[in-house]
Amino acid sequence: MAEYTLAMILLSGKQALERARTYRAEGVRDHWLGMPREVGNFGRTIGILSASMVGRRVIELLRPYDMPVLLHDPYVSYEEAAALGAERVSIGELFSRSDVVSVHTPLLPETRGLVSRELIYAMRRDAVLINTARGAVV
Repeated sequence: MAEYTLAMILLSGKQALERARTYRAEGVRDHWLGMPREVGNFGRTIGILSASMVGRRVIELLRPYDMPVLLHDPYVSYEEAAALGAERVSIGELFSRSDVVSVHTPLLPETRGLVSRELIYAMRRDAVLINTARGAVV
């Protein structure tokens, strides 16, 4: 699951799915030199919701890339988050600051509906939400 998440993070930065959809609809490839500046992964902020086993592995897989990682997990201290290679933030800050938010929280009574409409609306217009958790979390 962690490798899949990393792939989706990287592909979303390249806008691969959107570009493939456009190519299928229009039959025209975009020229690589004319690529918009916002296409790419350098410096994109990745938000991880929950330092579960998968969440921790995703953070580890992101280390070679130049992408700051934000983490929200109420059971992880600021020091532990820093040791993982992430900045511990509030859930609201995670959603408002991230270019990609990846959800890895377990489904518990306290996490049902955790990712609310308000949090999703707080995301940047072009941000991406990746949910590998149970659907009821979102």
